[in-house]
Amino acid sequence: MNMTWNLDSLYPSFESEQLKRDRKLLDQHIQDLKRWAEHHLKVKDVTAMSVEGFLRIYNDYKSIYVCLLAYAELTLSADRGSEEAMNLADDIEEANSEIIGVVVAFKRWFSTCDHMDELIVSSPYLMEHQFCLRELLLQSRYELSEELEMAIAKMQSTGSKAWSRLYMERTSSALADLVVDGETSQVTLAELRSMAYENNASLRKAAYEAEAEACSLIAEVCAASLNGISGEAVTIYGMRGYQSSLEKVLIASRMDSETLAAMLTALRESL
Repeated sequence: MNMTWNLDSLYPSFESEQLKRDRKLLDQHIQDLKRWAEHHLKVKDVTAMSVEGFLRIYNDYKSIYVCLLAYAELTLSADRGSEEAMNLADDIEEANSEIIGVVVAFKRWFSTCDHMDELIVSSPYLMEHQFCLRELLLQSRYELSEELEMAIAKMQSTGSKAWSRLYMERTSSALADLVVDGETSQVTLAELRSMAYENNASLRKAAYEAEAEACSLIAEVCAASLNGISGEAVTIYGMRGYQSSLEKVLIASRMDSETLAAMLTALRESL
């Protein structure tokens, strides 16, 4: 069985002209966003045209950023030793950190608008993006200065994102010996987890035991990775004014603590 992703719908290769063209276009959009900020953020009056201009450039930027990063990350999920994929992922994340300050400044600038509802309904394009705009407004309450947010974004490339990649590398490359009907074969954790849905109870049990054994061999590295990610999150969320990591997740999930408590209560009663 071929276990490699077919990513031709994104890019045919790392050396393809399509990927190189998009990488150059990404830099162009970054410069466009910076020019937009220089021209508009100095003006106190928030207009529908200026907000629309930002969103159009940002959407163009994101559409390319997501494709490039997805191509790198999906390649790494199948081949953690791919230097081309690792270099592209690092490059894209570094490029993205350049506009963090612009995005933070836009959110603060937009939050000064005292006629937001009228502004949004005045433009069909803004109406299409009203949910996003209101989310950006909510996020602006929990953000630091542009300089600090840019510094955090740059440091995360060797912090939580590096820990995440280490975790993914270990879990995706881990192999387990699976014994079925007296025959032993090496399988990945992903394959073992898919066997949890097999009709054959003996196969499910064998897969469970093999997965537990494989996970025990990488437990310390995975624990260190999760601790590194969580530790960074606790520090940054505290700096931004969240009461806890849970509060941050609830806000991002558009859920209140009462709803979560009700869900957990129903789960416990069901169990």
